[in-house]
Amino acid sequence: MARVPLPLLAEGQGWLIVGKPPQLLTHKTAMSSDRIAALQWVRDQIGCRVAPIHRLDRPASGCLLFSTDPDLTGELHAALRHPDTFKLYLAMVRGEIAVGASTVIDRALDGKESVTEATVLASMAEPRCSLVACRIRTGRFHQVRRHLAGIGHPILGDSKHGDTRVNRWWREEHGLPRLMLHGFRLEAALPDGPAKACCPLWPDMRELLSQLPLFEQAVEREPDLARTFPTPPPWPHGEPTVSEPKTEEPALP
Repeated sequence: MARVPLPLLAEGQGWLIVGKPPQLLTHKTAMSSDRIAALQWVRDQIGCRVAPIHRLDRPASGCLLFSTDPDLTGELHAALRHPDTFKLYLAMVRGEIAVGASTVIDRALDGKESVTEATVLASMAEPRCSLVACRIRTGRFHQVRRHLAGIGHPILGDSKHGDTRVNRWWREEHGLPRLMLHGFRLEAALPDGPAKACCPLWPDMRELLSQLPLFEQAVEREPDLARTFPTPPPWPHGEPTVSEPKTEEPALP
């Protein structure tokens, strides 16, 4: 069964950035050998081996950087760790927070320095929720999810660090589809020059936000939220419908 190509957001010498759909693994694990993963998807899409330079949580969506040249993979990893690299995530969280409010969450995770800069783009009192832009200065496991939960504003749909009761209410009343976390913007100085990518909101997240008054407020502060994909991306809602056969991967030239 042919796969719909993942949205190509930017590309250069030895790298590319795609839009990752929600529920798609970045790469396979021992527990998910029969699942589709972005690594295999992109490899088959462009016809050469690739390597992920970072990862996104399975239920999240957004910008995902891959190396297409094994000789540059190390340099790309180093570039993404540079302090000037700009990684911006959008998170819809529980609670009404003052619009424009900013905070720096500097709290170690797993014994390592972890810093997230959070700014509120929009909020509303009923139901109580806010849309927060988070720039991560470090790349720790579940960093945005854990940092926001730690200040009392967990991301809606977060089954691990969030509020089960609140998540259930949002699912029943507003059709909350999944973890409301999206890798919105990625800017970095890569070996061949500056790279910039912006991933439009995935259709399921956009549909939920557009039903709420806070969406127009958020677009006023961040106009790129109004962007949409030129063509509909694969599976705008729910789980992927195709699984990988449990066979050895073919060798590529």
